Amino acid sequence: MYMNKLVLVISINILITLSAFAQANAFVISSNKALIDEVSPSVLKRILLGKKAYWDSGERVKLCHIITSNNDFKIFLKRTINMNADQYLNLWRRKLFTGRDFPPIQLKTEKDIINCVKENSSAIGIVSKKISDQEIFQSLSSI
Repeated sequence: MYMNKLVLVISINILITLSAFAQANAFVISSNKALIDEVSPSVLKRILLGKKAYWDSGERVKLCHIITSNNDFKIFLKRTINMNADQYLNLWRRKLFTGRDFPPIQLKTEKDIINCVKENSSAIGIVSKKISDQEIFQSLSSI
């Protein structure tokens, strides 16, 4: 009886975790003015880890994303770079204070992310839903 309850509890926890991961879709967007054609998952990972700071055109990469306390973004970080939010922030603090790089721009809402990308031709944004305005934005990849 005890084993059956334990198996049931473990199964429910696994299902809840899997559904949370499934719900945490992310889309990488850029402005149509940008010279960026695509951002593969491996390139996005390099950008998130601060290993890619410039585009092939020589422009500095500007990454805009939601604040790290957002639960969906925490799942995204775990799934994409296998870090929790504290590890991610500590990585960027070290890079900032050693002068090696500038951290991504953290914004409170996805509307702010969209505005950031709209205003910066070298910016990419990570959003939770596909942007329908194809005249202004292009969807670079789905993560």
